[in-house]
Amino acid sequence: MAKARLENGKVRVYMTNPKPFIIIENYENGFTPGVSYWGGDALTEEEWQSFGFFPYDPPQINNRIQTITSIVFDEPEKVYKAVVDDISWDITLDEHKSILINNLKEYYNNELQKTDWIILRNIETGIQTDSSITSSRALLREECAIKEQKIINLTSHQEVAMYDI
Repeated sequence: MAKARLENGKVRVYMTNPKPFIIIENYENGFTPGVSYWGGDALTEEEWQSFGFFPYDPPQINNRIQTITSIVFDEPEKVYKAVVDDISWDITLDEHKSILINNLKEYYNNELQKTDWIILRNIETGIQTDSSITSSRALLREECAIKEQKIINLTSHQEVAMYDI
């Protein structure tokens, strides 16, 4: 299980038992502050706590729409807990949609580029392009237009952030 402790005024999270770790003030326990101590898996939970390390259970969040704004110590439970908030965007909803639409068009442009050489070759040589190629390209352009309209119709930053191209 992950652990956390207050170090230099900030909560530091350790996803595994730290080995080694630095002794900090108020948690000397017979050791000298600032000196490295080999902790590892040999310490009991009580010993970890005597050095200021308490359990931390990272929350399951959706990074597209949520963020951990702080980690606080829950004194009664003797655990660190994350405070999770919705992301607030510094751009307007229309700007957010525009960014997503640009990404969408870039994706479909890259897909079309895979067969551009066939179209150019056939234009230069006068050879008729196979209908499966022109059909697949038309389908890509149609899919892009449909998805662009769906993005335009989204009504919140969260919807835009969760939209999968």
